Amino acid sequence: MHGSSFVVGFRSLPNLGERRKGSMRAHGILRGFWLAMMVAASSTALRAQQFSAFVTAGTSSVFNKFSFVEYNNAYHTDYSLGPQIAVGGEGLLTPVLGVELAAWVGRNNLQVTNSNTATRMSYGIDKERLSGDLVVHLHGTLLHGKPYLVLGPEFDRFAPYGAAASASSTPGFLNDPYVYLRVNGRVGFNFGGGLELKVRPKLGLRLDLRDHIFRAPTYGVPALATTGAYFPLQGSISNAEVSVGLVYHFGL
Repeated sequence: MHGSSFVVGFRSLPNLGERRKGSMRAHGILRGFWLAMMVAASSTALRAQQFSAFVTAGTSSVFNKFSFVEYNNAYHTDYSLGPQIAVGGEGLLTPVLGVELAAWVGRNNLQVTNSNTATRMSYGIDKERLSGDLVVHLHGTLLHGKPYLVLGPEFDRFAPYGAAASASSTPGFLNDPYVYLRVNGRVGFNFGGGLELKVRPKLGLRLDLRDHIFRAPTYGVPALATTGAYFPLQGSISNAEVSVGLVYHFGL
């Protein structure tokens, strides 16, 4: 599985470097456009004279179990539970509708189990996320709180850390010293809702539950078998998270 034969096979793909550079450029353009959109939306929201800022912390679970066979080894992948923190703000456009902009950081490690040897390998993955959502504030109360719904697009960045991201690390991904994980960017969307419980006239307790959907990252690992490790991951990821925090209301 390993050795110089993999290097030869890997280098026989002359456009691989160009594809990766093109992908990086595309992600850079997308992120720049995304930031510009967020600035424009925040300016519109601020003109409404009603603005709130929040910070939340919670736990995140990634649902993306996948199984594949590589050179007679049966592998099963999933992600660990992990922490997540978000900061953001919302500007009210009407008494019912608002625009929410938020940044998220979290960690869900990729876990790969080899059923043949009953061993589990863990690869550190940091998550970074930017989202811009439409918020709908519902009339009435629920459990003494004001309910809301959210829906909007997001950009997710998955950054391997530690040995998982080092080209010089051994044994490498799936014990292949020539294959390691790289940063992946994905465009997705999120939906959910929550409750805001009043603590003070301008201070509230925020309970938030939402799901994030995006195409599963493959971390730059080949999807097809050559002579080394590969990762034929397919489909979408469901990243559910629940959090609690504080929200402060400015303006009127």
